[in-house]
Amino acid sequence: MHVRLFLLGVSYSLSVSAVDGSGECTDLHGRTIAPGLHYVPGPDTCTLCVCDNGKPKVCRTLVCT
Repeated sequence: MHVRLFLLGVSYSLSVSAVDGSGECTDLHGRTIAPGLHYVPGPDTCTLCVCDNGKPKVCRTLVCT
């Protein structure tokens, strides 16, 4: 399935997605994300964040079509 994402603005997510304190995050599909990479933490599929020491940072709200 292809989803188009459009940047709307900046929002901040309070989701906690840490994986045993290793600095990695977990995306909404349970995949491990390395620090510094973009990922979708969930539950909202239209929020894109940067993994920062196990927590979502610099999250952006996107328009999904």
